[in-house]
Amino acid sequence: MKPIEYKLVRYQQGILNRLSGEDFGEGFMQMLTENGREGWDLKEVIRESGMEALLIFGREASQE
Repeated sequence: MKPIEYKLVRYQQGILNRLSGEDFGEGFMQMLTENGREGWDLKEVIRESGMEALLIFGREASQE
């Protein structure tokens, strides 16, 4: 089994997205795309208080 590395990202959705009813807007999709290009897969989303969420990304660790 290959080792997995993880990365935690704190995401703030912003007040305008919250007021419009969109929990995760265009900025969220952009962030997912950027991380995906680097080989990161979204593993879990943990909602925190207010407008914040903790995103857990994972990918196979490079063997150097």
